[in-house]
Amino acid sequence: MRAIRPDHLAASKLNVVLAVYAAAHPDEYVLFVPRTPIWTPADTYLEPDLFLVRVERLKGSDAGHLTTADLVVEILSPASAVYDRTAKADTYAALGVAELWLLDLEGRSIEQRVLRDGAWEMVGTYTGDAIMTAQTFPGLRVVAAEICPV
Repeated sequence: MRAIRPDHLAASKLNVVLAVYAAAHPDEYVLFVPRTPIWTPADTYLEPDLFLVRVERLKGSDAGHLTTADLVVEILSPASAVYDRTAKADTYAALGVAELWLLDLEGRSIEQRVLRDGAWEMVGTYTGDAIMTAQTFPGLRVVAAEICPV
C-alpha cells in the first residue's frame, strides 16, 4: 500500500475544518475545493488548494467564473513554494483576495497574510500548538500542529 502524501493529508484535515465552519454558517460562506478555478482578467486562472467565499460576494458573480475569494489556502511543495509565495500570491492580491494562508509542510507552519491597501501584510507564521485566527472569518481558528502532518 502506498503512503498518503503529506500535502493530501494536510488538505484533507484543513478541508474538514473549513467545511465544518462553512456548514455552521450556510447562509454566509461557501467552501470551494481543489480544481475550482479563480479566473484572472487575462482569461487565465489559478487553482487554489482550498478557498472560502462570502455568499454576499457570490451574489454579484458568475458561479462558473469566479474572479476572487475571501480566503485562499495554498499548500506549499518544494517545487511550488517560491511561485506560491511570490507570483501566485501577487496575483491573488491583484484579484482582491482578502486573506492568504500558506501551509509549509516542511516547516510545519502556516503563514497568514491579509490584504491591506492592495498589498499583503504578514499577520504571522504559526507552528506547533499556536492558534491562528482568521482575519476575514469570525471564529475560524486553526492549530498548525493539527493540520501539518508530522
